[in-house]
Amino acid sequence: MIAPGAFFVVHKGQAPDQHAFGLSGDGDSVALLRPDRAIVDQVTYGAAEAKASYCRLPDGPGGQWTSGCAPTQGAPNQGG
Repeated sequence: MIAPGAFFVVHKGQAPDQHAFGLSGDGDSVALLRPDRAIVDQVTYGAAEAKASYCRLPDGPGGQWTSGCAPTQGAPNQGG
C-alpha cells in the first residue's frame, strides 16, 4: 500500500530489500492497482522509449507522462 502523497521506489537487485525484476527493453507496461485490482494508473512504452526515464509532471494523476526526467528516488518529480 502506498499512502496518498507518498512515494514507492523499487530497487532492482538480489538483496532482501530489492526486487529481481526489471522492465523490458523491448517495450512493456506498468500499472498501479488498488487492493481490489482496479487500475489506478497505467503506462505502456515501446522499444524506442525504453532507455528514457519517465515521470509525471506535476506529480500525481493530473500530471502528464514526461520523458527525460532525472530519477528522484522517493522525492517529488522534477523535469530533466
